[in-house]
Amino acid sequence: DPLNPVELIPLVELAPSPFTDGALVELLKGWLRALGRIPVTLNKHVPGNVANRIAAAVWREAIDLVLNGVMDVDDLDRAVSLGPALSWAAAGPHLTYQLAAGNKGLDGFLQHLLHTFENTWADLATWSRLEPEQRSRLIHAIERTYQDTVEELRPLRDKRLGGILRSLERTRRTMATRYEQEE
Repeated sequence: DPLNPVELIPLVELAPSPFTDGALVELLKGWLRALGRIPVTLNKHVPGNVANRIAAAVWREAIDLVLNGVMDVDDLDRAVSLGPALSWAAAGPHLTYQLAAGNKGLDGFLQHLLHTFENTWADLATWSRLEPEQRSRLIHAIERTYQDTVEELRPLRDKRLGGILRSLERTRRTMATRYEQEE
């Protein structure tokens, strides 16, 4: 689950039905914010909700790259955590590309680079089932890379995550105010 550890991850996805009173959703958002959580609202139901879907897409590609020998597990984890994950933690995927567009604007950015993305998208993994042999290879590769026990690794991850969250919180208030004004 990408929202793990739940006690540290502030995101809460709200999935109201079309019949849910909007005032109730707003009340719940306020309550969640008061608890230090950051609610987002799904406009319609999708299996797995949003964060899980994005994480599943990224992880499938990460698995595929490891199983095809493109990169080792530890380098792949560094490539994600020190690459797109940092940008996305600060701004999310859409704002990251909007900011990358600069003065050209997103339309100019896409006119210049869309073909590059389309070529990459065409080459991404599309499988929907991890075969038993692939599963075994993946488990072996991850366990070989991270030989420490979960009890040793979890506090290190949580400490790092806590530092990232504290840093983000220092700037989040400004961005959150802007996002809330746009809602």
